Amino acid sequence: MQTFTRYAEVTAALADPGFTVVPAGGDGGPGTLDWLRRTVCRFSEGETHRRRRAVVERELARVDPAELRRAARVRPDAVAVLGRALGVTDLETLTAAVPVAAAGYLTGDRPPGADAAVAALVGLLGPGPDETVANRIAILVQACEATATLVRSALGLAGPDRWDAESLVVETLRFAPPVPALRRVGAGTPVVLDVRSANRDPAVFADPERFDPGRTGPAHLTFGSGRRPCPGAVHAVQIAAGAVEALR
Repeated sequence: MQTFTRYAEVTAALADPGFTVVPAGGDGGPGTLDWLRRTVCRFSEGETHRRRRAVVERELARVDPAELRRAARVRPDAVAVLGRALGVTDLETLTAAVPVAAAGYLTGDRPPGADAAVAALVGLLGPGPDETVANRIAILVQACEATATLVRSALGLAGPDRWDAESLVVETLRFAPPVPALRRVGAGTPVVLDVRSANRDPAVFADPERFDPGRTGPAHLTFGSGRRPCPGAVHAVQIAAGAVEALR
């Protein structure tokens, strides 16, 4: 296994079609966690990825990031905020099911209740287990723990200075990425893209070990870059900023 830690290495790998995502496995049927992982854009490549990513982009295009921020000030819960924006009315069931599904989403583990949680989410975001529904679910599942971790980290790093919430969140994304590494396969070899180290590369960031919400310069790599940057980056920042404003 190779590990890339430098900013230039990670950005090059993210731009290179020779470095592909690790495909999802599992043989669970429609409406299971295996099905969800096999059907979302995150674990797809090529035309399949483009088609599935278009679903996510279309869904997010209907959602105003500024409204997400306002909603997060009232209820600082990314799943509830996004779920309501996507038209879910049963937020109690939603906020119970998403963390259970999220627990095995990235790893492929099958924690107890994961399949039932995915089935419940299909019911909320349906009408049926198809690509559109799977990728609507993915928006929520991928936002769940990552956004909660981002908000906790931002609040912990804030210190006594009253930085504006958005600057605080963006620097937290660089300094303490909630997903610190990405995995790819290059020429048949597993590769770890160490985003946390790349975000602190002294060749790119001045005084990289200093937490500085006033920082300017190159973008962090927490939302990826190149071929497949996160389609929900703006939405995630606004939800986290609203939550920080509510909680600090």
